Amino acid sequence: MLENAGGIGAAISSSSSSSSGKLPSTDPSRSNWCGSDWNDAVSSCHILDHWCQSGSDGDCPPGKICFAGTDCKYEADLVPTEVPTKAPSGTPTASPVVYGKIENTRFCGNDWMDASENCQISTHCPSGMSNECDAGQSCFGGINGCNIIDMIQHKKEFGTEIYGSEQLVVDVVDDEEEGAHAVDDVEESESTGDEGINNSISTPSPTISPTSSPTLIPGTKAPVITPEPYNAINHIFCGKSFADAEARCSPETFCANGPLHTCKDEGDSCWSGISACDASDWVPTKTPTILPTVSASMP
Repeated sequence: MLENAGGIGAAISSSSSSSSGKLPSTDPSRSNWCGSDWNDAVSSCHILDHWCQSGSDGDCPPGKICFAGTDCKYEADLVPTEVPTKAPSGTPTASPVVYGKIENTRFCGNDWMDASENCQISTHCPSGMSNECDAGQSCFGGINGCNIIDMIQHKKEFGTEIYGSEQLVVDVVDDEEEGAHAVDDVEESESTGDEGINNSISTPSPTISPTSSPTLIPGTKAPVITPEPYNAINHIFCGKSFADAEARCSPETFCANGPLHTCKDEGDSCWSGISACDASDWVPTKTPTILPTVSASMP
């Protein structure tokens, strides 16, 4: 690329192709802008000495490089405008100069992608300061596809709001208006009975599918599940400590004779209350023998 030795003023006059001696307003070089990176460049549109018409990094301040095709536009020399401005119509439209300002494309987000995907009127941060954003978010500028002018105009004309760089549409509901309609529906249903309820407009509630209940044969009772009783004798195991007995409990370390059991490993003792294992899972609990009672005979 050629160095612009004469500075911005010389570059304008030397490269001008219009009869007025000015660079055409549509010349793509008007969007060449300097920055340390792309985000810095599109956030510096208001700094005129960041314009790099020739496309050379030499036109930039130290530490900056030249980026082409940014949302910035050098317009300081376009006074007056090349084409006379028409008289305003009944419904004024946004000026192209105002529309292209960098502050119209600044929105809050957790990162650049989040700000681009969720840009909307409520996340607009025109000053570029992150203190306009929710906690944890930052303000990002120069987001393509997001412009506050478009959002306000769309809401005014259609009553819906567009958001995101893809310009998705979401209905806008005024809280006070929604509340008033809800009160009207309730009053109408109370005065007209069931018919009023059927005719009132309301948002359908989500359908909750009932869970299936067990089927019972008429005349029978529901089965009752009785939990197994806790038997302390089944929770005594060998170990060097309680934690060791808890970790190593198994049929081999079970204290079959209770607290008086002699453990196989040296240094082990029987520890009770080991909940990690239940010996009844391996050793059937002995059922005590019930001797028949003998009734005393009368002489």
